[in-house]
Amino acid sequence: MAPCEQPERSACPIAKTLDLLGDRWTLLVVRDLLFFGKRRFGELASSPEGIPTNILSDRLRRLEECGVVVKVPYATRPQRYEYHLTDRGNDLTPVLRAMIKWAQTHLPGTAMAPPPELMVRATAAAAAALQPEVSAAPDQHEPACKQVRVLFLCTHNSARSQMAEGILRDLRGQRSKHLDEFLGQPLDYVITVCDNASETCPFFPGAPQRLHWSIPDPSRAQGDEKARQAAFQRAADDLLTRIRDLLPLLQRRVTLVASLAATAAVPD
Repeated sequence: MAPCEQPERSACPIAKTLDLLGDRWTLLVVRDLLFFGKRRFGELASSPEGIPTNILSDRLRRLEECGVVVKVPYATRPQRYEYHLTDRGNDLTPVLRAMIKWAQTHLPGTAMAPPPELMVRATAAAAAALQPEVSAAPDQHEPACKQVRVLFLCTHNSARSQMAEGILRDLRGQRSKHLDEFLGQPLDYVITVCDNASETCPFFPGAPQRLHWSIPDPSRAQGDEKARQAAFQRAADDLLTRIRDLLPLLQRRVTLVASLAATAAVPD
């Protein structure tokens, strides 16, 4: 029996697809690879649904055997791999987008965030534009350098704070976080990226520097995908400009490459 073959229940295309993807975990792995740019085992294991590592290993092996992902080495001592979707895997995009739309329409309590690839696409372009300036920061092993902790806040956390984090650091492994995770932690900067968050932002001990950037919410944009992508690109460009202005402040005594950027949602 070939690696991806199983005894068929029927020739029905839905049944055959479910034989490969129909458990509670496999499509979540594909989601993280496709929409959130996760590539490494630890990144995939850290997803909020809490997939057990033995199950993750099994699902990745299965997806590789069936040509949905390919395993690419990125380190040799010890040997480590990244996982990338093949053309067959990328062809699942409309399937997952249809699931998002159906759940948002019919399942109460479903997150109403925009299709993740719109945010990822706009943020990746802005992050790439910033990369030469980030690379010019001091070496992260210099004794005089320390980490900086930057907290981006917006209500609902549907786009802007996550995009700001993604521009300031690698987007991979990123997730929306609740404000409670950061209360009581030392912070250097607290940056609100929407007006409502600026009005309701709580007190943080240690007197971090407060900044406010008024960024229109791209997740509320109307129209077709091209119009919505343009809204996300405008938000990413605005954030890029503001982060560029912030860099000199961060780089005075800080290694930006090693800096910690965090996002969080604040209540309405």
